[in-house]
Amino acid sequence: MPFKNIHIDLNIDSSDIQQEFSLSPVIAKIKTISEDASYGTKLLAKELLHIIEENHVENLSVKKDSEKFKPIFEIISNLSGDINFSTEEPIAFGFPVPDKLIFSSSNLQELSANGLKFYEGETNCDTINTKNLILYNLILERFYGINSIETDYIFESSFAGYTKYYELKIDFSFVDIQYQGTLPKIDLAAIRDNKFHSYDALNDALAGIDLSKFKFEGLSILRFKNRDKEFIIKRLQDIIKNVNIKNKESLKEELNSIFRSIIHKNDLDFFFLPIFELSGFPISENEYAKKSILLGEYMNHSIACSLCSIYSYLSEPIIWSYGIDQDLNINDQVFIQILKDNGITNYLGIPLFHTDRFVGFIEIYSKHNNFDKNDALKLKPYLPHFAQLSNDFVAYLKNQLNNIILQNYTSIQPALQWRFNEVAVSYFSQLNSNKETAKLDKIIFKDVYPIYGAVDIKDSTRIRNAAQKQTLLHHLESLKQLYEELITHQDFDYLHCYGQNFENAYQCIHDKGIEKNIVNLRTFLEKKVPIFLAEIKPKLEDNVKLLITIDEIERNNTLILDPNNDPFEKSLRAFTQMIKSEYDDLNKQLQSIFPCYFETFRTDGVEYDAYIGQSITPTSTFRDEILHEMCKHQILSMIRVVQKARTLSTDLPLPLKTTQLLFVHPEKISISFREDEKRFDVEGGYNIRYQIIKKRIDKALIENTKERLVQPETIAIVFSNEYIKDDIQKILEEIILSGLIEKDYEFLTLEELQGVSELRAIRVKVI
Repeated sequence: MPFKNIHIDLNIDSSDIQQEFSLSPVIAKIKTISEDASYGTKLLAKELLHIIEENHVENLSVKKDSEKFKPIFEIISNLSGDINFSTEEPIAFGFPVPDKLIFSSSNLQELSANGLKFYEGETNCDTINTKNLILYNLILERFYGINSIETDYIFESSFAGYTKYYELKIDFSFVDIQYQGTLPKIDLAAIRDNKFHSYDALNDALAGIDLSKFKFEGLSILRFKNRDKEFIIKRLQDIIKNVNIKNKESLKEELNSIFRSIIHKNDLDFFFLPIFELSGFPISENEYAKKSILLGEYMNHSIACSLCSIYSYLSEPIIWSYGIDQDLNINDQVFIQILKDNGITNYLGIPLFHTDRFVGFIEIYSKHNNFDKNDALKLKPYLPHFAQLSNDFVAYLKNQLNNIILQNYTSIQPALQWRFNEVAVSYFSQLNSNKETAKLDKIIFKDVYPIYGAVDIKDSTRIRNAAQKQTLLHHLESLKQLYEELITHQDFDYLHCYGQNFENAYQCIHDKGIEKNIVNLRTFLEKKVPIFLAEIKPKLEDNVKLLITIDEIERNNTLILDPNNDPFEKSLRAFTQMIKSEYDDLNKQLQSIFPCYFETFRTDGVEYDAYIGQSITPTSTFRDEILHEMCKHQILSMIRVVQKARTLSTDLPLPLKTTQLLFVHPEKISISFREDEKRFDVEGGYNIRYQIIKKRIDKALIENTKERLVQPETIAIVFSNEYIKDDIQKILEEIILSGLIEKDYEFLTLEELQGVSELRAIRVKVI
């Protein structure tokens, strides 16, 4: 391991500090190595003592006899750290006060030559701006038993257009410290509890420690541990936090710098492309898209020809690669030709997903055939952060469009009106003060309890398709009978061409399915059938019987084309109105108990989200008993849905059945108003788990079975914390006394869902 002296500025002033380079602490520590130590450790210790004694190091000068110290430092580097110490780790050895370095490894010398400097991060700057903080930390630990002052010594080194990050760890294991006199008294409690909000205050607390009265003897070891991953992620997170205030050029420059730091190559082209769809059309900020292969030339080809389609790709985006791994090359010949025409030898396109939604794209390509699979794998740890950034950037773009097209089309619920008014007044005051930085405060409600319920129509897709199929087959049979009767007459020989139309319609219904051919079937009913009837009607003026048949077919054709006459849609509308009406009643009940946020939305059925807590209604006192009361009202509401569904089904064209689901989440979460979607949503990564569970439990199966949790005539109550089970049982026992549900309810464990496990449920049958 070659050594050379270099200088690293650690903001240490040792001019009045007593220090002496010595191997005595090393020898003392080696002699205390336990017999239980590993064989390798004992072997290294023995060899080190032998070298020290053989070379009489106590008589050597570290400056004049540096070559004789090399093996000593190599062994010490292993004994002080991991026995599997990597020679790739930059390392230096210094005086006990590490402002003076004696030796440094070649890779540290290389880092220093490339401009190793202190990273000017927010907290890092405070750390390095405190004079002698390294020594104060050491003294507090050795003499006062305090090691709670968290300090990070982060350095950066730029080379060939990219930046690498290192954390400095200083090992004082071989440094002895002596103090002359009585230790000064300092505010230990304040330092231990970390009550200082700035390093200026910390400096005042440490002022009582006179470093000149301490004597440092031994040697220090400085190790630089690579922290590229942590700091690249931090840079991405900084962009995410400031995405709305970053200008285009600085954002592009910062992202390119990040990509280079990840791949460690400077001659690649990188493109980060946030994407969202508006009316099926992909939209991305033009500044970032104009040089993209995917959203540039390939999109132009998609618009101009039918051989390729950016739209079909965006509907199911996958990783596209070319020239990286032969087995993984894309087979889109148009796209490949575009790459070749641009001289591109290697291409990688990675779609970005945020909560299963496609939000953007990363493109990396080379014209020098120098991007391979190993380079591609370096991106993997950072993709979730690029996805988050893309999602936030998409939200920003959507918000800009919303500001241009719609300003204030948001319905604000009464329980939340006060907070919106507060923000609006504050913003208005800023504008009146001519503040250039005027902005609306973010609307967040912290520590609220979520309330969720859902009613779905059982087998809605199957019932809809079956009803449509029956109606269409009956209608088609009438048309076919009319056609077959007419074709036997010589005057209607020309109608043979319609026979194939009828046959195609039959095939669409029987062989291919209605859902896949709904467009073709509607075209047949809207165009082919009216033309057919219009052609034959004038020639049948004397045939009253056939004219009556034709009139009936025309009426049926019109009724089928009108969705308001669809028997399934009629039944579904009636059920939806009933459910929404019940939700409105539930909302009134909940608001009377404690004002809260309540929102309904359509899926296959109708769902509701509610949030309740002190922060939403600060003028009233929230009590935990309120949750018990609200949960009871939720269950009673679902019972009424089941009862009303029974009655309603008997009067509808198609009898339908409903499934009822509640999710009880006893943990507090935070919600914030999302300007991009004009609604409230959960805030923070941990709280997102609630949304994930909520979206997946309607498809949940009972553990070790193929049985769905949600079933008609029952209410499924899902929970993730066992301690909430007792409260749910108390509510059910109260309702059982009213004779509304059966007394024997089921305790169930659910199959593990994607990313969600250990869910429990109680399923109760409605009487």
